[in-house]
Amino acid sequence: ERMVPGTRPGDFAQAMMDLGATICTPRRPRCMLCPLREDCSAVVSGDPEHFPVRLPKADKPQRHGAAFVAVRADGAILLRKRAEKGLLGGMTEVPTTGWTARIDGATTE
Repeated sequence: ERMVPGTRPGDFAQAMMDLGATICTPRRPRCMLCPLREDCSAVVSGDPEHFPVRLPKADKPQRHGAAFVAVRADGAILLRKRAEKGLLGGMTEVPTTGWTARIDGATTE
């Protein structure tokens, strides 16, 4: 907090991003050129190439449902319009069941 200026915080944020893009890089960081090296946890550790510590990504939730394709004899496909709000709002889709976290279609509490 002592490094963050009271005025023009946007300029400070941009300067920090520029340092990260040019000096404090994941591969071959240029610590000797960094104006913040005296207060840097990575430099103090003696192993700056292993910073930042990467946390494992959280598993993406899986959703299950069914999509139905109805084709007329002339080749036309049944489509419906999605709700205006939400994911892919207003676009057309084939009819589907609801998408749930459980494969048997039951809702989760």
